[in-house]
Amino acid sequence: THFIIPDEWFGEPKEIPDPDSATSHLSLPAIAVFGEIQGDRVRMHKIHHLGLTQKRASGRRKNESPDELIRRFFSHAGDLKLDDNKILRPYQKAGVQWLYGLHKEQYGGILADDMGLGKTLQVLMRIQSVSLVVVPVSLLHNWENEIRKFTPHLRVYRMTGAKRQNNPAFLSAFDVVLTTYGTLRNDIAALKNHTFSYLILDESQAIKNSSSQVHKAAMQISADNRLAITGTPVENSLTDLWSQLAVVNPGLLGSERWFRKHFLLPDGSPGTEEKQELLKQIIRPFILRRTKEAVAPELPPINAQVLYCDPSDEQWTAYEESKSEVRNFLLDQQKSGEGKTKSILILQSLTRLRLIANHPALSIDNYTGDSGKTNEILNRVQEVVENKNKVLIFSQFVKHLDLLARELRKNGISYVELSGKDDSKTRESSIREFETNNDIAVFLISLKAGGTGLNLTAADYVFLLDPWWNPAVEEQAISRAHRIGQTKPVFVYRFITTGTLEEKIMQLKEQKQKTADVFVNENVLSVADVATLLEVI
Repeated sequence: THFIIPDEWFGEPKEIPDPDSATSHLSLPAIAVFGEIQGDRVRMHKIHHLGLTQKRASGRRKNESPDELIRRFFSHAGDLKLDDNKILRPYQKAGVQWLYGLHKEQYGGILADDMGLGKTLQVLMRIQSVSLVVVPVSLLHNWENEIRKFTPHLRVYRMTGAKRQNNPAFLSAFDVVLTTYGTLRNDIAALKNHTFSYLILDESQAIKNSSSQVHKAAMQISADNRLAITGTPVENSLTDLWSQLAVVNPGLLGSERWFRKHFLLPDGSPGTEEKQELLKQIIRPFILRRTKEAVAPELPPINAQVLYCDPSDEQWTAYEESKSEVRNFLLDQQKSGEGKTKSILILQSLTRLRLIANHPALSIDNYTGDSGKTNEILNRVQEVVENKNKVLIFSQFVKHLDLLARELRKNGISYVELSGKDDSKTRESSIREFETNNDIAVFLISLKAGGTGLNLTAADYVFLLDPWWNPAVEEQAISRAHRIGQTKPVFVYRFITTGTLEEKIMQLKEQKQKTADVFVNENVLSVADVATLLEVI
C-alpha cells in the first residue's frame, strides 16, 4: 500500500505540454500530470507508471511497458486449460485468456471485437456468480439463448418487468442477473447495496454520455470485476471512451474535466501528437479488438459502394425552397437573440432537409412528385429479387421505411419489417420468417430496432438508405449480414442524394472515423499482437 516514489518521476519530465502554461514547450513530470491531490497526499492510478518514466540506471529494474503488462495478463492462461475446448475458436480462446488475466491482475477492460465475432460467448466463459449483465432491451433474448446454448449450467434471473426482484438476498441465488440499462437506472438504489462478481455492460456505448443517469448508475455498482462489451467504443468523440473506461477502470483517465484538460482541444478533438501517444499508451492494455478480416479469413468478402442519386427536378426544387426557408428562419432567430432554442431548431431544420433528400413526401404534405433516390432504391431492390438474393434495408426514419413498404406492395414484392415498436415475439417471428422463407427477399429495419442483436446471414445485400452521423452505426448495420455463418459475398450500397446535406454528413463521418482508427482500430491489442506476444493463434 506504500512505496517510495522514484527520483526519476520528479527529475525527468514527461513530454506532455502543460495546458495551463503560456509556454507551449513546457513539460511536466508524470507525477504532476497524473497525480491527484487528496488532502495532504498525491494519489496515482497504478497503471500510470507504465511507460511514463525514463528507463532507470543500469542495474536497477526497468519500468514495465504496456506490452509487458499485456504479457502478464496472458501469463495466467495456463490456469484455464482451454486446449480441449471444442466450442471456442482460437481467437476466442485468446479473448477468454485476456479476460482472465484482467481478473487476476484486478483490472477492468473493454472487449471491442468486431461485430459478429462472438463477444458474448467469450464473456460467458468468464462469468462467475453473482454477475450483473446489463444489455439493451433488444439483446435480452440473445443473451438468454447464448446462455442456454453454451453455458446451460448457469442459473439466470431476468430482472425486468413490473414484478421483478432486486434485493441482494434474492439475487444471490443466481449466477447471472440479466437486466436492461433502463432497469439499472431505475433500480440503482437497491442494486448498489450488493457486491457482484462481475459487472458486464453489453453495447456499452449506452453509457457514453457521462451526464446521463444510466452512466451515474453504472458508476455506483460495486463489483469485483468490470467489463464493457462493444464493437464501437468510440462513436462520436474520445469522451465516449473516457465514459466507458471510467466505469470499468475507475481513475485510469482521471475525472472527465481532467481528461478534457490534458488530452482534448477546446473543441473536443484529440490534442497534440504527444498527448495522443501518451493516451494510446495508457489505454492499450485494456482494450482488446480483433477484426473479422484478421480472425475469420473464411468469411466472404464485403463490397461497399456509394450510390450517388441525382434528385428529380421536383425534388430539387423542394429541397432548395426548404433550404432557403431554413436559412432565413435561423437568421431571424439569431437576430432576435433566442439562442437557447437555436440548437433544437438547427436539429429540426437538418432533419427536415434530410427527409426531403430521401423523398419530399416525408416532409411536405401533398407532394406529388417523385424522388431520384427512391427510384434508384426500387430499381436495386428489383434486381435483388430477380436474382434470388436477399437484402436488409436500413433507415433511421420509420416513415421512410413505411413509404418504401407501400412501393414494394405496389410492385408485388414480399417483405418483413422491424421497428422499435415491435415486441420481442414479433421481432423473433420476423427474423425467423426472413431467414427461412425463400419468398421473402426484403427486410425493412429501423435503426433503433436493428442496430444490435440480429443475425441475418440469409441476406447478402445491405442497403443504407440515409447516411448516419455516426460511422459506427453503419458498421453495426452491415454486420447483421457480414458475420460468422455468412457464406456469400456481401454487397453494401449507401444511397446519397447529390447536392444535399447528405454529402456533408459523409465528410463528417470520415473525420469521426479517423478518431476511432487512431485510438481503437490501430492502437489497441489486436489479433496480430496476441499472436506475436504469446503465439496462441
